[in-house]
Amino acid sequence: MKKMKWMVSRVHTKSELIDGLIKQTELSEYYEEKTLIYHVSKHGGVTVLWSVMLFNVLKDYRDLLQAGKHYYIKCTTIENKNGEWCYAHQSEFAFPNYFDCPLEFLLLARYEMNHEWREKVRHYHTQQKKHNAVIH
Repeated sequence: MKKMKWMVSRVHTKSELIDGLIKQTELSEYYEEKTLIYHVSKHGGVTVLWSVMLFNVLKDYRDLLQAGKHYYIKCTTIENKNGEWCYAHQSEFAFPNYFDCPLEFLLLARYEMNHEWREKVRHYHTQQKKHNAVIH
């Protein structure tokens, strides 16, 4: 697994943390960023919050960002460490450690920042379908 920068939450429950993360809006004179849609999954003791983020560039910034709406996938890993809720963010660009991102998120975030990771997400879902077909 890739090394992540963990942040400690000031809330007391995982539900409060997730609620705060999905309602959070970042705003500057150049952009606003907010959650468009989200999905929560579990991996043992780890909770993964998948989000499609709306990154709205309000005005051009130094030829780096052009005004307009952009969408990207964010993976937030949530764990309880020593009684405190901690979380770490990764964007699609950083190659998240998990591959159960909902397939529809790939369609919503049309700008593909990491082809290899997206292929692993598609492969994961193909394997899940095969596994579920064998069980039924």
